[in-house]
Amino acid sequence: DSNQQDIVGASVAASATEVTVTRRSISETSGKQKDPAVIVVGTDYLVAWTDRRNYPVSAGDIYGTRVSGADGTVIDGNGFVIHEGEVSQKEVTLTYDGEKVWAVWREWQDDTWLGEGSLLGGTTFSLGSGGPTVGESFAVDANASTHQQPALVFDDGSLVLTWLDNRAGAGRQDLYSKVIHLDGAGDSDALTEA
Repeated sequence: DSNQQDIVGASVAASATEVTVTRRSISETSGKQKDPAVIVVGTDYLVAWTDRRNYPVSAGDIYGTRVSGADGTVIDGNGFVIHEGEVSQKEVTLTYDGEKVWAVWREWQDDTWLGEGSLLGGTTFSLGSGGPTVGESFAVDANASTHQQPALVFDDGSLVLTWLDNRAGAGRQDLYSKVIHLDGAGDSDALTEA
């Protein structure tokens, strides 16, 4: 089925004489699932992806699931909602600060990917024994430009986010970054011209 794409992973075990690869299905729900991101959270993994199971209501939402680090078992079935809405989200990136997972994605505004109006949205969530608890979503950068390929890391009490952005003019992509201080010390934006 050309409208079906699933998220799969693999566990790899290596010895001195052989490598064993075991395929693992992460999400096999209806519609397309694509563009996965994965991070380590404690002893487990968290996988997030763009999910089109709600199409045509949304052209893409962000879903995630935990995967056991011990045996590769998918903990949350076909996933839990990280963010969904009437517009489309894609290109999710994740980081973990020791307490919460932070997710940032590219969000489609004004009915076009190619023109003005995408933004970077984000949320936080915790992964307790009772299951994921997702917080409120927030805008990370709402400049009327096209944001692409966000990347996010946690470092020394701050989130560092980078993305490609065309706000300097059509046909030009510059690397932008934002440091979000979790202690409330104030955020900073920076531009690297390419």
